[in-house]
Order: sequence, then structure tokens, then C-alpha cells
Amino acid sequence: MLFTFIMEKSGATRIEQVVADSVSEAIVKWNTESADPPRLEGEKLAVTLPPVEVATVRNVWCFSAFDSNGTFLIVNIVATETPSEVHRN
Repeated sequence: MLFTFIMEKSGATRIEQVVADSVSEAIVKWNTESADPPRLEGEKLAVTLPPVEVATVRNVWCFSAFDSNGTFLIVNIVATETPSEVHRN
């Protein structure tokens, strides 16, 4: 699955994508492989910070946290199937 992370932090929006088998695995990968990693709680992340499923929609989660510098962030995660080809107009 392809997971899109939309993070609001310090007045800026950051968008990144991670390929993983589950949302928990995607969060751990994003937390370490991001261009601007939030450096949350590492391997315990999926247990200590479970994302909340957004009601009325499928494959969408949300969580908020403080990064390692104490900066507040809110993250939305959207899961989609990994496209075999991207088409742009």
C-alpha cells in the first residue's frame, strides 16, 4: 500500500509518501526516512501513538504529537493502492 502523510508543523504543510504493508509500519518508516523526520518514539511508535481512524471515510487516519524538539504537529495519513503507473494531465 502507498501511504500519504500530510503533516502540519510550525505553520508549514509537508507531504510525503511511504510504501508499507500496514499503517503502523508506514508510521515507523516515515518517522525514520522522512526528509524532515519528526523523530517520535522510534520502534515503540505504533504502540504508544496509535493513529485514530477518521470516521465516515476508509483508509484515513490522524494523530497529533510533539516532535523531539517539542514542536506540535498534526498528521493525516491516507492509504491507497500502489499505482503501477502515474498518469498526469
